[in-house]
Amino acid sequence: MKSNMFSGNLMWFLFLSGLLMTSACKKEHHVPKPVNRGGDSGTVARSSDEDSLKFYTWYYMESDSQNIPQYYWYSQVPSINPFSDQYANADSLLETMKRYTSENSVKPVDRYSFLDRTGAVSGEIEQGQLGDKGLDIRWAGNLNNDSTYLYVVWTYRDGPAGEAGVQRGWQIIGVNGDSHVMYDGPGYGDGSGADANNVINAVFTADQATFKFRRPDGSDTVIALANAQYNFNPVLADSVYTVNGAKVGYVVFNSFVSVYNYDKNDNQVATPAKAQIDQVFDKFQSAGIKDLIVDLRYNGGGAVNTAEYLDNLIAPSGETGKTMYTYAFNKPMESYYTSNSIGLSVPFQKQGNLALDHVFFIVSDGTVSASELTINNLKPVMDVKLIGSTTFGKPVGFIPQSISVVDDTTHAEKHMADLYAINFETKNQSGVGGYFKGLTPDKWNSDFVDLNWGDRRDSCLLEALSYVQTGNWVRSAHARLAESRRPIARRQMNRKIVARQFTGMVETRLRLHLGNPAMSPLRNK
Repeated sequence: MKSNMFSGNLMWFLFLSGLLMTSACKKEHHVPKPVNRGGDSGTVARSSDEDSLKFYTWYYMESDSQNIPQYYWYSQVPSINPFSDQYANADSLLETMKRYTSENSVKPVDRYSFLDRTGAVSGEIEQGQLGDKGLDIRWAGNLNNDSTYLYVVWTYRDGPAGEAGVQRGWQIIGVNGDSHVMYDGPGYGDGSGADANNVINAVFTADQATFKFRRPDGSDTVIALANAQYNFNPVLADSVYTVNGAKVGYVVFNSFVSVYNYDKNDNQVATPAKAQIDQVFDKFQSAGIKDLIVDLRYNGGGAVNTAEYLDNLIAPSGETGKTMYTYAFNKPMESYYTSNSIGLSVPFQKQGNLALDHVFFIVSDGTVSASELTINNLKPVMDVKLIGSTTFGKPVGFIPQSISVVDDTTHAEKHMADLYAINFETKNQSGVGGYFKGLTPDKWNSDFVDLNWGDRRDSCLLEALSYVQTGNWVRSAHARLAESRRPIARRQMNRKIVARQFTGMVETRLRLHLGNPAMSPLRNK
């Protein structure tokens, strides 16, 4: 009989098919029987691989093989039986656990943890690979009315849309021959959302779709786009401007693809993303820029090592060796790392020779987690200005756990999911973190979507260049009047789109060495 016995504090987990946890370098670690922190007693049948996934979701969050709960808010979750019929699947179990986290006993803090059943997040962050049409969209309307239009807000050069020549600022006026592409969700049109859902499905779900675009010059073109696998460059655009005789760098960074991965021998290996970033910053260094504008308005985050690398390129050289940021874990995790001489702080290690007067970040509520970490790390050490709207608010991150099942008879391995449950919070050199409500801009500005990257008429870019020139935020009445006629991204319309994107901060080094602390790159020397 296949069953799981709960008796006292010991849970005996009997395998229907062998279980293993795969690490970042795909080594197999057979998991010992876990210690239960006080779950239900009795016998619970394990009838499916989904039961295994439910169990290991609970197991890594609440009490692993060393009785070390990894979930940041584990102490707020009561003792539960992960095999209970009240949880239809591992996702419902995870959502229940998240609901116990509270902010002033009013609402859950954890709006972040999730299960990735396809491995898409790992492919994007660690390998820089996507399988889609290579574009993103937003509905937009003029400031003085509720008319809504559909715009391309970015494309990847090597993705299907980029290869077809589609650019930011192109309007979409038809999808699969249907011109009904205006937003019709709650508060607009008939409120059904049928047209909006058709657009979203065509862009993000359908294998192929045909789009009618209107270019900024008023000309129209029809292009068929099909989903494809491709390697993407996280740098969407870069420029060097001259302001009052001084050079100003501008870069659009769209995803925190890892700059370092690990091979099968746990050796650190540079990725193509690092080379792409280096190429841009070498250009800035050769130009002798004194100010830098980093556009993160749609950057949902990613690898912590990339945030560190960017900060080391931007920060003053005098910060080398000083604290960049520190990790905060739950108490059992902090005790584990401390007892194994693993430091919880990361120092600056200056890269390159840039010596900047200012760094400007263009941000929005699409600026999330690792992007916010990059900004927060630099605030205590140099002049940092934010332009745009309040960021998402995610000062916490993940150490992913990849969960697979192996059939005892065939020995075939089946990936069930990657668990991204919040493991840590970060704080900068000054001890500042906790920005769950987002980082507030120094200069509020809207996200106008009808201009391509780097166009000096872009209102956020214009503000940064004006500040470099005058030391003040300068907006003319003419500029405000012109903007009233321009399409601004309507955030309330785009929640479904934003929700589809990865938003987070991933620490792969600690995942890789969690079971072997002597190998941790954060180990104190």
